[in-house]
Amino acid sequence: MGVFDDWRKLRDSSNESAGLAGRPTTTWGRIKNIPDDLAAAGEAAQFAAEQQAQTAAATVPIPGGLTGTALLRGGFRATGEMVGFEPVGDVDLEIRLDGRESYEQIVRLVVPHRHLVRMVNGHEFNVLVDPNDRAAVQIAWPD
Repeated sequence: MGVFDDWRKLRDSSNESAGLAGRPTTTWGRIKNIPDDLAAAGEAAQFAAEQQAQTAAATVPIPGGLTGTALLRGGFRATGEMVGFEPVGDVDLEIRLDGRESYEQIVRLVVPHRHLVRMVNGHEFNVLVDPNDRAAVQIAWPD
């Protein structure tokens, strides 16, 4: 009867971990807990939607932005923050705008996970810079 013993052990360990987490361990308890489970799932879905909206808002192009290039001079220093599900970090850039003198600027950026590998010294990026605020820089990430 190995299979039935395995099922019993699985049920017992499931009940033990549920009990430690403060969750019901009986069938009736689990059925009564369905409304709470649905509410928790709704809250998790709402959180995920808010995070995705933050990511979309952080990637809106700077209106009337000046185009140029930026040379990464100090790597990516993660701040531990997240916008949406993307990491935020500080980067030291040498910014070169068309027809203007280059300047260095430390910029806090949201960096999509797929572009973290590009965050190495000497890498060059296309950027948009706010004409009224030289510190407002946005990298034009390649698709």
